[in-house]
Amino acid sequence: LAAGAAHDFRACPADRCGAKPTAGACPTTTQAGAGAVTGVEEKVFFRNDASVPVRLLRVLEDGKEEEEALLPPAARFTAHTHQGALWRARAADGGDGASAGAAGEESTLLLEHKVKPVVIDDCACPPETFVDCGRPDFYGYRSTWDPVVFENASPRAVRLTWWDGGCEEVVRTDRPFKVLPAYSSLRVISTYGHTFRVHPADQPEVTLRQHTVGDVPISDCREARAAAAGRASAAGAAACGEADAQRAEVDALVGEMETLRDQNAQLAAAVDTVRGALDAARRWNATRTDGAAGLERFAVDLAQ
Repeated sequence: LAAGAAHDFRACPADRCGAKPTAGACPTTTQAGAGAVTGVEEKVFFRNDASVPVRLLRVLEDGKEEEEALLPPAARFTAHTHQGALWRARAADGGDGASAGAAGEESTLLLEHKVKPVVIDDCACPPETFVDCGRPDFYGYRSTWDPVVFENASPRAVRLTWWDGGCEEVVRTDRPFKVLPAYSSLRVISTYGHTFRVHPADQPEVTLRQHTVGDVPISDCREARAAAAGRASAAGAAACGEADAQRAEVDALVGEMETLRDQNAQLAAAVDTVRGALDAARRWNATRTDGAAGLERFAVDLAQ
């Protein structure tokens, strides 16, 4: 627990303090439709960290899914959307190697994301030293507008700061002393990559929330990873079996070649024997007038 001079706070979950979320079980569809979609525009940056291509789907108010983009691994997509909109990401191959339908209803759900404010609860992150940048308020032009909405759900007034990695600059509000009252919200025009921190108005050393305007990652969930590992293992076993069969086939061919080589050697020896007999016969025929002497030489040649 983080303790201040006036309040004690429960510890915030790690992902509310800047930690990256870890992959868990595959999500389930928790909402039938998008519900109330307000007119407040917002950008959402989706990034495919999964090992397979994914279909990015916008969920309509009647619950149907409309494909917005097909993202290969490591691809990103900027969605121009609104507060309250519901998005889903499904594995494009069904998550088990099967072909998914056009709208992806049959494929593995990897992400369900509802566009909503960054909620500030009555909890605290690990202690951080507050360093005031001491800079004047920013009034310059932004080349890109990436809005984000903060909702103060805590029972205390808070201050929102922009953290540049070394110091913090208090964000302007329309309230005195740049505070965001309890149970109120604030829309901030920011830029991708900016990190914000939230502190109780009377305790700047306590951090209630840290949020970076960045990507919403689409990751392999545990079941999808297990299925992919199973497919890889099966493919490896099949490849090993095929390699073993090929080796056995090569060994059989080598054995056949050795047999043929032995047979060729025996045939060559037989040919040499016949050739010798024919030569002996020719010599005997040439000398048959010699009588007994020629016959004797022919017998000697046959014996050789």
